[in-house]
Amino acid sequence: MHDATKVDYVGLWEVYAQATKQFPTESKSGQKAIAVEIARQMLISGSIVFGFESEISGALSVVVWKDQDPDVVAETISKSWSELATDPNPGDICWFMRP
Repeated sequence: MHDATKVDYVGLWEVYAQATKQFPTESKSGQKAIAVEIARQMLISGSIVFGFESEISGALSVVVWKDQDPDVVAETISKSWSELATDPNPGDICWFMRP
């Protein structure tokens, strides 16, 4: 997953999709935990977590999360995920990129 950030942004929903594909017999909560751990490992390997913010002009700008600590990011992702009505969809919670 980390290598994909060398080419393009990677969304959390893509990380989750990989977790469900790689571990199809795992429970939903187990797949979520795996996806959060993959995200944490991506940060340890040098990826940066960010979101998008709409500007007045309607354009989107990248907003890097202030805290890039892998454990803090994993906790933030897990908490935000719990607040969703569904599993992450495109654009939900965060994205990852290489510096």
